[in-house]
Amino acid sequence: MVIVPHPLSSLTSDETVALATTAFDDVVSAITAGHGSLSSSGTGSRPAALKRIDDDFVITDPVTDEAQASGLLYELGFTDGLPVFVPTPDRVDALLRAWPPEKRPARPPLIQPRRGLATPSAMAANAVMTGLPPALMPYLAATLEAAAHPDFKLFNLQTTTNPVTPVVVVGGPNARAMGFNDGLGSIGGGNIANATLGRALKLCMRNLGGGRAADGTDPATMGQPGKYAFCFAENEDFTSWPRLREQTRRTSFSDFDDAVTVVGVTGTMNMIIKSTSAEELLQMIARSIRSIGSNDYMFGGNPLLVLCPEHAEILVRESVSLTAIQEALFDLTKIVF
Repeated sequence: MVIVPHPLSSLTSDETVALATTAFDDVVSAITAGHGSLSSSGTGSRPAALKRIDDDFVITDPVTDEAQASGLLYELGFTDGLPVFVPTPDRVDALLRAWPPEKRPARPPLIQPRRGLATPSAMAANAVMTGLPPALMPYLAATLEAAAHPDFKLFNLQTTTNPVTPVVVVGGPNARAMGFNDGLGSIGGGNIANATLGRALKLCMRNLGGGRAADGTDPATMGQPGKYAFCFAENEDFTSWPRLREQTRRTSFSDFDDAVTVVGVTGTMNMIIKSTSAEELLQMIARSIRSIGSNDYMFGGNPLLVLCPEHAEILVRESVSLTAIQEALFDLTKIVF
C-alpha cells in the first residue's frame, strides 16, 4: 500500500503536483513488486505462529500464555492497543458454527482503503478478538455491509486527517433481547453487546481495511476515543416518530427485523439545556449545533442528534413531529460565512 503524506489542504499547486509525481512512482513500484510474505512483515520469526485465513490471521501454535499472544498480535499491528482474545482456529470455528451459512452475506463486503474482503472467517477472527457473542455475528455482517456501501464513503473516512469514525446505531424489536443498551449510559461503557459490536467494526476497519495510525494509513491528526468502539441502540418505544432504521433504509426489511445504521461522526458534544417549551428547546439545540469550525459546515455533513428522554418528552407533549424538528433545526442552524 502506498501512503501519501497528509495534510494536503495547505499545499500549493506546485507542491501538490510534486507530491503526486512521487506517489505515482511509488504506486508503480508497489504494483510491480508483488506481494510480500507474512514473515517479512512481522518482527523476527514470531509471525510463524500465525496462519492466514482470507484477509485475516489466526494463531496456529497452542496458546499457553494468552497475554503473550495478545502482545504478539499488538506488535504485528492487528489490535487497537487493548488486550484481545486470541483468534485461535478452535475459537474462530466455534463462532462460525454458531452462525448459520444462510444468515451470512452472499457477497463479502470490500473494506476500504486496503480493499480487504470481509469474508465470514475474517469477520469471525476479528469478532473473536473482542469477545463478540456469536448471536451478534449477523449484526457485525450488516454493519460491515453498511460501512462498505459506496454512499458511506469509507475510503474517505479512513484516510482523512479529521477524527471522523463510524458510530453504529442498532434498532429493532429484538435489540434489547440481544443485549444492546438503549438506556442509561448507552453511549458509554458497561455493556457487552454495544462494546463488542462497536469494537469488532473498528478492528475490521483496521485489519481488513488497513486503517492504522501507526503506518499513516489512518492520518487522523489526533483521532478520538470513538475509534476504539462506538455503538448504541435506539429507544424505539419512547415516541411515535419514524425510527432511524426507517429513515436510513437502504435494503428491504420488515418491521420485525433489526437493523443497523452507520454514521460518520467526529465525536460527541453534550448540550446542557433547561427548557420548558419545544420552541425554547429547539432554539437552544440550534445554538449548540452552530459552529463554523464543524465538519458539517465545512464539508456538508449532517449532525446526528441524539435526544435524551427529558427533551424528547417536551417535544412529544407538544405534538411536534420529526419532520417539524428537522425543518426547524435546518432553518435555525444556518450560518452566513
